[in-house]
Amino acid sequence: MKVNSMTGFACAEGRDGDLDWVWEAKSVNGRGLDLRCRLGSGFDSFEPALRKAVASRFIRGNISIALRVTRQASNQTVQINRNLLNDLIALAGEYRGTEGIERPGLDGLLALRGVIEPVNEPAGENVAAAIDKALVAGMTELLDGLSSARAEEGASLMKIVSGHLAKMESLATQVAESAALRPDAAKKRLASQVASLLEAGAPVPQERLIQELALLAVKGDIREELDRLST
Repeated sequence: MKVNSMTGFACAEGRDGDLDWVWEAKSVNGRGLDLRCRLGSGFDSFEPALRKAVASRFIRGNISIALRVTRQASNQTVQINRNLLNDLIALAGEYRGTEGIERPGLDGLLALRGVIEPVNEPAGENVAAAIDKALVAGMTELLDGLSSARAEEGASLMKIVSGHLAKMESLATQVAESAALRPDAAKKRLASQVASLLEAGAPVPQERLIQELALLAVKGDIREELDRLST
């Protein structure tokens, strides 16, 4: 019998042109199937296909999937936010001569966040289609990996459970074959318990004695429990 776990992790990464991308998926236990996506700006269009692919592969589990896409800096062009730079230069001029404040250099101003901005030129239709195709292939690789991870953990759990069941079966067989379950042994044990009950000292009403005897007989007979274990 094949058993799949609900927990697992998978990762798929690749590069297309000047884009590097990484798909990551994490799955934990859940009563039903719940998918959470973090695809980043500009890639939300993949979510419907992703949800459909996940639903076709998995039935249960809380699954989180993230996509990170970065552009290689070496292939990027940049532009200077001159409005921000001019504002910073003007602000620095206001504090010129203030004790304890050094006049900033141009290199320091250019290093401030937002002064130099990357320019991402829009990709042509052919390039965009190739990127989409690569990301879809990565998504398929990711879900294959997650499915394999859940199957591997399920197989490991099944091995552990099977070992416990085999041990229980062995112990139940030993108990069933035990001399303590033979009629003569059971009779002696019940007689000993009755004798202990009668020697308690205080008189016991007949009705109470019958109840106690019935209870001792039920507790002493474990064949019903063994029958349950065997089914």
